[in-house]
Amino acid sequence: MNTVTKQIELPVSGRSLFRMNIRKRLEVRRQRNALRDLDDRSLRDIGITREMARHEANRTIWDMPEHS
Repeated sequence: MNTVTKQIELPVSGRSLFRMNIRKRLEVRRQRNALRDLDDRSLRDIGITREMARHEANRTIWDMPEHS
């Protein structure tokens, strides 16, 4: 017997949206810091220069892509 699970979408409060937004921004900051900490060989492997990594890591927490 197959069971079908139906997801119920609950309304998201403004406070929840704010928390989700902050979590995303903190995750982007963590990723940028990790990028900054990569060695030159790893950066070459992904096609990024040290300067590009430094530039990305120095972006503010509020400066993030819209699609994130």
